[in-house]
Amino acid sequence: MQIQDPSELALGYTTTYQFWKTGGMLHRGAYPVEHGQFRAEFTIPKDATLSENACRLHVYAIDRNGILAGAGSSRALKVNCVQVTSVEDREGPEITIYLDSRSFRPGDIVRANPELIVDLRDETGINSTGIGIGHKIEAWVDDNLNAVDLTEYFEPSLEDSRRGTAKRQLFGLSPGYHTITVRAWDVLNNFSTAQVGFVVTANDSIVETGRVDIYPQPFSDHVNIAYNHNQSSPLMVTLMITQLDGRQIYEQSSIRADIQSTSFQWDGRTTDGRSLPAGVYPFVITIENGFGSRTAVRGLLVKIQ
Repeated sequence: MQIQDPSELALGYTTTYQFWKTGGMLHRGAYPVEHGQFRAEFTIPKDATLSENACRLHVYAIDRNGILAGAGSSRALKVNCVQVTSVEDREGPEITIYLDSRSFRPGDIVRANPELIVDLRDETGINSTGIGIGHKIEAWVDDNLNAVDLTEYFEPSLEDSRRGTAKRQLFGLSPGYHTITVRAWDVLNNFSTAQVGFVVTANDSIVETGRVDIYPQPFSDHVNIAYNHNQSSPLMVTLMITQLDGRQIYEQSSIRADIQSTSFQWDGRTTDGRSLPAGVYPFVITIENGFGSRTAVRGLLVKIQ
């Protein structure tokens, strides 16, 4: 592209400037390095337009500790030819949506500013470049027409180039029930959508709990008690189990830093290790955060021989 300097035009002179505009991204992926080398195989988006100009290649490597170990780039890469294959793929990507953690289930309570986690998989490949009009990874909260762009936040899987995850924190959500809808495209222009509902709590400084799962129920040798909460800071959590007459038989306290959910496992024994007979045992889980907010989760555990 060529332009002229307006100030020099006024004096009767002309000057020509040249600059180059970078084209669309063809691929963004992650690959393991073995003995200083890596191999990348991928399908470029169907809407990609190739030219005779050289491409830019940017590469960086990180070690197991996440520290940058090397980087390099080249402006001399040429795409000599493209192999066109006939692929019978008419399905869009698989989309799984979580809020705050992968223990999330639709309808759970979340923090006031939850982190959106979107896992994607496609047999041919995810369009993580945004090539093609409207072919971004996007999310919509409730009926808001303004999309949350997740494309730049997509991180491809190192183990499987067909997978990846996009994470982005959501702000400005009002307390109450919300839905979030995600749309993603594969490299062959197939798209799919997924939607989940969730509940935003009014104040993160106040402990609130939601779903409680007990499995297996009834149990014989061990039982898991999991519950959903709205906290991200460490919590003091105490599990107390009693007999039906109220006598305490088991107690365990610990500091938990699990975001969005916490779980306990009980082996059906007393605190000092004595085996208990079959029966129904009430439990109370007390949760307290650093602000002094406290709440409790209650339920019944059914033990069989």
